[in-house]
Amino acid sequence: MTHSETEEVLAALQNSIRLQAALTTKLEQRDRQMADRFHQQMQTLQEQAQLALAPAALKYERAVEGACARLQTAQRMVSVAFALAGSALLLFLLVGWLLLGYYRRELDAAQSELQRHEQAIPILRAYAASDAVLCDGHLCVNTDAAAPARGEKRQYRPAKPRP
Repeated sequence: MTHSETEEVLAALQNSIRLQAALTTKLEQRDRQMADRFHQQMQTLQEQAQLALAPAALKYERAVEGACARLQTAQRMVSVAFALAGSALLLFLLVGWLLLGYYRRELDAAQSELQRHEQAIPILRAYAASDAVLCDGHLCVNTDAAAPARGEKRQYRPAKPRP
């Protein structure tokens, strides 16, 4: 390309850019005008709708307020019912816990007594099987002289079996 052709192409590009800028400006102005008209029409429509719907909206608002008041009353009643139910449940759990503790102590006492009795059974069986009697509050036994002596110091002899 020659120098003059390059200048012509550059001039054409500059003209094209100027035209595009003018067109863009014109489109932006048109968009703003359309948006302004749209907003005006919407505002007019809203005003007209407000005037037309104001009585219905007032009735609806009163109905909603009444429903809200009834709902709040019902909500308070439900809250009171839940509070009472919760209190009753807590009282029931407390009484149950106290009863459980009482019965646990009673069961422990009975279990301790049963264990003492179970430990006494072999002693009572041995007493019943031996020739032993109470002598003035002491235990007296008829010992088996033939049996070997027992104990650390060999001081005990088994009692003779009852006849």
